[in-house]
Amino acid sequence: MESFVLMFIAAFALLAAEMLTGTFYVLVLAIGVACGGVAGWLGAGFTVQLVSAVALGAIGIAIVHQWRVRSAGSRKPEQPLDIGETVQVETWNSDGTARVRHRGTQWDAALDDPATSRALHE
Repeated sequence: MESFVLMFIAAFALLAAEMLTGTFYVLVLAIGVACGGVAGWLGAGFTVQLVSAVALGAIGIAIVHQWRVRSAGSRKPEQPLDIGETVQVETWNSDGTARVRHRGTQWDAALDDPATSRALHE
């Protein structure tokens, strides 16, 4: 069996592994190995195939890593979805909490400052 065929089989195996893991890193490795297979198909020796697969895989992983680092900085920090949303207060409880209607259902709500709740329903 030709060495480039083995490279293509390895690339497909890495592609299958990427589908199971969902990371771009394994996808980049699969692309690098496939490029090594293409080099072999064009007549390059096995050493050239391996060197090209490793080099392209390493460069691709570095690019994906830099992309993830840059995109992680642009994401907003996680916060609860309902902070700052408007609700309809249905009843105030004696402990300063309220029963509110929000997103089509009833919820128990509490204010950050209990003094505010007394001022609102007095």
